[in-house]
Formats: sequence, C-alpha cells, structure tokens
Amino acid sequence: MNKRLTLLALLVSGGLAAAVCCALETPVAREHVVSLGQAHKGSQEIDTLLMDSYGRLPDAERAFYLSAREILAGAATATINDPAIIEIAGKAGRQLISGPMLGDVSDSGITVWFRPVHMEALTVQVADGEGNKKEFTVDVTQPGVATSIRLAGLSANTKYTYRIVNNAGGVLGEGSFRTAPKPGAPATFRIAFGSCFHKIGVHNHNLMRLIAERGNHAMLLLGDLAVDDREAKFNMHYADYLLRDVSQPWRTSSAMWKSSCSTPAPAATGRNATSARPSLGMRKCNGSSKPSRSPKPSLS
Repeated sequence: MNKRLTLLALLVSGGLAAAVCCALETPVAREHVVSLGQAHKGSQEIDTLLMDSYGRLPDAERAFYLSAREILAGAATATINDPAIIEIAGKAGRQLISGPMLGDVSDSGITVWFRPVHMEALTVQVADGEGNKKEFTVDVTQPGVATSIRLAGLSANTKYTYRIVNNAGGVLGEGSFRTAPKPGAPATFRIAFGSCFHKIGVHNHNLMRLIAERGNHAMLLLGDLAVDDREAKFNMHYADYLLRDVSQPWRTSSAMWKSSCSTPAPAATGRNATSARPSLGMRKCNGSSKPSRSPKPSLS
C-alpha cells in the first residue's frame, strides 16, 4: 500500500444511526451552495458559507470559529492552542476545542482523543449494556493540546457508551462504540470507502445519514478530507481543521465508533499531504496482522 495513502475510518455504530438517521428522515436542505473550486480558495467568506451550508450554526459556535480563524490567519506561526484562542474558547464557555474522536479500536479497547480548553483532571466513564462500568483518568497539563487516553480492559465485540467529565461533574463530550471481535472469531464486516470527502463533505448532514443508513461498520476515506494545500501555510491548515471540528455532522460521526478490520488514520493525503501525518497499517480479520504505524485519527 502506498505509504502516502492514509485512511480515516469513521466507524458507524447503531447509536450513530439512531442519533443521525432517525433525526434526518427528511433531507436537510442546503442553504449555501459552495463549489469545490470555491472551497479550495478558502477565503473567510467562503469558509463561513461552508460552515453554514446546511443551516446556520448557533451564534456562540460561529463567533468562536470566526474569532479563532482570524487569529490563525493573522500569524504564520499560530497554532490551535494559541493562548488567544484558548482565551476566547474559555469566554465562549467551550470545554473542548476539538473532539471527542475515537480510534485505534481492538478487541479489548479503544482510544479517545480530544483537545481540552482547561488544565484539569478529566475522567472517561465507560459502561456496557449490562451496567458494568469502568473509569479512566487523564491529567491535562497544557490547554488546547491534543490529549488521548486508552480505554483498556474491555470485553470483545461489546457495545459501550462513554462520556468525558471533569471534577465538577460537567460533561465535556460523549458517544458510543463497539469493540472488535477477538482475533480469529468468525465475523462479517461491511466497509464502505470513498475518496475526496473535501471540506464540503464534512458539513453534509445528508451524506452522513446515507453512510449510517447503509449499516457500514466502517467508512474508509481516501484522499482529500478537511485540509487544502494553503501553500503549505500550517496556520491555515489549523483553520481548516477547526472548520471541520465545528461541523455538527462531523462531531457526531467522529464521537461514535463500531469495530472494523482497520485502524483509523490521520486525515492527510493529497492536498492534505503537507500536514506530514503518518500512514496507516491495516489489521487483518483472520487473526494475522501487519504492523500499524500511528493508528490514530488527526485532531490537528
């Protein structure tokens, strides 16, 4: 497999089908038509139309994105954890800048990624359908930095719900996932795949609904996803990732996970290749495996 080909596995659980499909029995009308050529230009006006292309975001969400984008566009060295962005996130009442995002699923665990706004101890509470619970704690030592925690010691082929809480009891994010079957166990997997999701696709409620309705265990996205070339301006790469992360369809999809034969990978190839993310290794379903390099999605 070409090492520059990266795959982002968006794994769709029954919980996602319930949360997205049932709520979207009637297609969501597109309010702003943005062409692919326009999306590649990525001006503030065009990115704002993309953000609102299937309905205007709440004012607080819009204000946060537009203010953060202005900070990122204003300095070549700006990153998503710029102190000014952390400050406006806190004033907006946000607990997470990005995430939660799930990946690196196995028969005994999964990893959750998120980008917290505050330095504090966070706990991921996990429960199965029979009331069995586990807790996993992580100390956030730097605001705005991508944080991950491995949810280990789980049962194979089991559906779990999870939520991220702070010491005050506030819920920062939640979702559900299913662990993979044990290696060698007979199982059927339905995996969809496609290329060039682009900045347009991550805001498309109807596209996400169709993916969920078809009952796929995994969606493997090959090629251009959330980031344009931007003439190798990494500050604008961060702006493109932030545009993705304020998308309601994206947030719902990335927080839900169902097991598959693959591991997730960064959203960087083609126009995204300048993000210099590692490539993906695949885990085979017959019990054998090949090494997997950095099997994780990118919060970037």
